[in-house]
Amino acid sequence: RINSFTVGSDGFIYVVGCDQSGYTTPYYGIFFLKFDSNLDLVWAKKLTSDRTLPFFTASTLYKNELIIAGGIRNSGYDGFFSILKLNASTGDLVMRNTWTVGAENLIAKEVYVQNDTILLAALMNTNSTDYTSNNKTMPALLKFGMDGRFLSALRFRGYAGVNHFHSREIDANNSFTRTDDGKFVFATQAHNLWAAQGITTWKFDTNGKL
Repeated sequence: RINSFTVGSDGFIYVVGCDQSGYTTPYYGIFFLKFDSNLDLVWAKKLTSDRTLPFFTASTLYKNELIIAGGIRNSGYDGFFSILKLNASTGDLVMRNTWTVGAENLIAKEVYVQNDTILLAALMNTNSTDYTSNNKTMPALLKFGMDGRFLSALRFRGYAGVNHFHSREIDANNSFTRTDDGKFVFATQAHNLWAAQGITTWKFDTNGKL
């Protein structure tokens, strides 16, 4: 399945997705495709994993590198989160950094580069298997160095939906965007666990100031 795509200023199209290969290890794969403006395939790459089906759901281009963010979510266990870099010309893997996300599910929504810092707009919720108060999702902003080093993270409190990330990998009722002045806007159809409560919008800077 396709999880993310990016179109470069030169017209090239980059696609990121995942698949399940069968009943022998490695069971899962992350694939990367590059097409030209005529939709002819330029290159295809794949990474394999023996962990639960990965979802790399955010990507961007920066200085001939394809920066990709996503995670691997396990129901009832810790998840894993990665930042990848691919050479946009060849598709070769340049960098891969992975972290454990203890008892949390983190979904990459958008990734940007600003002031030589990788900024990841994401959703986070606790890894709950029932409809409890721990199942609220919250918008988050994570910062990484260009070498993939984790720098900082912030998370806003409040409802952003009630879907389980291990059964629905992307909450459909929300969206991030970045404004021309470098700030972020997050909009969602808020819930109180059982019923929609209208539209809620946050606007904040890279330090989390509303």
